[in-house]
Amino acid sequence: MTTVSNDLSTLTGTAIAGADVDQNFDDVTGAIDDLTASNLNDHAGILSKHITDRYNLVPFGPFSLVSPEGSGTINTPAEEATPNAEATYLEHEVRLGSSRRAYLCIVEAQVLGVTAGGGGEWPLLKVLRNTDVIGGATVQLNAAGKFTMENTNPFANPLIALQDGDDLICKLHEEGAAPTFRGLSVTFWLKIEMHP
Repeated sequence: MTTVSNDLSTLTGTAIAGADVDQNFDDVTGAIDDLTASNLNDHAGILSKHITDRYNLVPFGPFSLVSPEGSGTINTPAEEATPNAEATYLEHEVRLGSSRRAYLCIVEAQVLGVTAGGGGEWPLLKVLRNTDVIGGATVQLNAAGKFTMENTNPFANPLIALQDGDDLICKLHEEGAAPTFRGLSVTFWLKIEMHP
């Protein structure tokens, strides 16, 4: 605990010098400027909105949309047909604590196997927040590997804000000519306000 240089309570009946008061204010200002976590009580009631860097980047998922074995087995995986009409493969509600803020920064899709249809068409992945298409378009899954939807500097410039009760939705359909795929998972990277 910081103490001030001049104990003014001992000056009963004596004039208080301005220099002594100024020094005490300097002592208090210095103590505030030098605050660290060790100076704070666990129950100090400091809210996250008062902290400059109050967000964490956390994964929400991965969610398996199509199993690694596809239409086959673990020992003999086989790609399955992409639906010709848009089909919902995931609809998951986002739950946030009271007054908490969250932002979707990155959508990361991983596909283990994919084969183009006869005319070179591929499976298409569409990601939505409720009815809003994230990233403004579908993602063409045109190779085995990882696909991401993100803005430049995704932590500072997230894709979209989220609220408690929002649905994150993944839909798939084909461009045409029956492409096949297997092992599709999606992870949502969220920038979430820390507690409290």
